[in-house]
Amino acid sequence: MGGKKKKGGDAEEPVVEAKPILVDKDLWVYLDFKLLNWKFMNFKAKCKESTYIFSIKKLLQERHGKLEDLRICFNSFTEGNEAKNDMLTLKEYGINGALRTPIIQDGKVIYDESSVPVIQVFYDFKPTGFDDPVLLFDNK
Repeated sequence: MGGKKKKGGDAEEPVVEAKPILVDKDLWVYLDFKLLNWKFMNFKAKCKESTYIFSIKKLLQERHGKLEDLRICFNSFTEGNEAKNDMLTLKEYGINGALRTPIIQDGKVIYDESSVPVIQVFYDFKPTGFDDPVLLFDNK
């Protein structure tokens, strides 16, 4: 009759539904930004290799405020390494990203980013409007 439990080693394993792992098919790169002559403004940002240079310049402008003559160079600050065309992507400048490996830990999907390359980006600019009283206003 229906109320007895089986004893012994015939216990059934609990059924666990498999959830699909979200595979990130984008290729990623860490950009290690280094401002010339002032190391206190250095920072890192994670970007896709399909990121345009104008997006990187916009990120720097949001971080520093009004600026002009922004120069970005990859790996060393030389004219040969300067990113002059804002409409090209990181990939088109020869920067190759890597996939992030998904790992399930405590029931959550986290990504192993140890294979994501770190590229040094040296930049320099001239500040404009530095005597503007509204310059220090943070609208966030």
